[in-house]
Amino acid sequence: MKEFDVVVIGGGPGGYVAAIRGAQAGAKVCLVEKDRVGGTCLNRGCIPTKALYYSAKVLHTVKKSSEFGVDTGGVAFDLSRAVERKDDVVRRLVGGVEQLLKGNGVEVLKGEGAIEGRGRVRVVSAGGTEVVGAKNIIIATGSEPAMIPAFNIDRKNVLTSTEALDLREVPDSLLIIGGGVMGCEFATIFARFGCKVKIAELLPTILSSEDKQVVRVVSKAFKNAGVEVYTGVEVDGVEVVENGVKTTFKDGTEFHTEKVLVTIGRSFNIEGIGLDKVGVELDRGCIRVNERMETNVAGIYAIGGCYGWHAPCPRGERRRGGRGLKRPGGRKTHGLLGDTRRHIHGPRDSERGAQGEGRRFEGHRGQGGQVPLCRKRQGARDVRGRGLRTDRRGCVHGRG
Repeated sequence: MKEFDVVVIGGGPGGYVAAIRGAQAGAKVCLVEKDRVGGTCLNRGCIPTKALYYSAKVLHTVKKSSEFGVDTGGVAFDLSRAVERKDDVVRRLVGGVEQLLKGNGVEVLKGEGAIEGRGRVRVVSAGGTEVVGAKNIIIATGSEPAMIPAFNIDRKNVLTSTEALDLREVPDSLLIIGGGVMGCEFATIFARFGCKVKIAELLPTILSSEDKQVVRVVSKAFKNAGVEVYTGVEVDGVEVVENGVKTTFKDGTEFHTEKVLVTIGRSFNIEGIGLDKVGVELDRGCIRVNERMETNVAGIYAIGGCYGWHAPCPRGERRRGGRGLKRPGGRKTHGLLGDTRRHIHGPRDSERGAQGEGRRFEGHRGQGGQVPLCRKRQGARDVRGRGLRTDRRGCVHGRG
């Protein structure tokens, strides 16, 4: 049986960085991944979404090019080619991560990993089953879209974000269930592609976790773009019909669209990974950890989506990658759970840093100011600038 100082289960932004940081600290590290390294973020989340977002941004800019004195004539858009570019971007970045792992001496095992017992991890692959020894185990299995029964997700007409990223034709109409960050990003993308987009949100406002200033700007931009936003509504049922999908709200309102995209709910990938064999405690369905990302079982850690924390950008997960591991000499890494940079893409909105309202809620004092983004050099190069707010922590809330 091979012995390792650290075995990481899951090769997403948290997992592969934890493996690399461990190897750089002098540990013998093994990374177990059943699919491609990079996890949801690189393969089915942040990166492919932003690749399509920039295709939408280019299309939008070209259509507005006359404002810059550039006449382009008729503009045509081919979603299949945009998806091919997205896939190429993902392939290149996955290859880069693989080279980083190889260059740092991390041994990668392809297969499904599970804890066999204290200090042992079982890896099941097409070639058979292997058990490896581990002084430390890091669980970085992430999360995936929740299959909510009431929405009848069939991955063809009623989609999750995974299928939405692989559409080859722009649907005539799209209803997005969920007005959070993901829903607003997809609404921006498909509206710019020429799709008629509707958003249904249960809460009183879209982007309910964001600052009110950002919500106002995004809502106004959606209105100008023709995106219909329905807040405070509850979806009663989703049914695939002959000419598309029928969505019914609790108040009886019905909408018929070609596709429905569900952007609410994530399920933790912790089933079948052997937590019960070593007594790892759960908290409301996710793994319980302390400030060092360590579970109640010594030497077993959990990072990223599998313990219920989701970063708006992958940098937050990467920063947690090496936390809790002992470096040579016994020193341990530490950090604040809430101190995470964030970045959101919307119709005319980008937001970075900790929200001002969120920091006040957590007991932090913060002061902010506001200047027009069009006065900034970057904003002046864009089509229009809408505003920028910063605070003393260096957090930036920009709209442009």
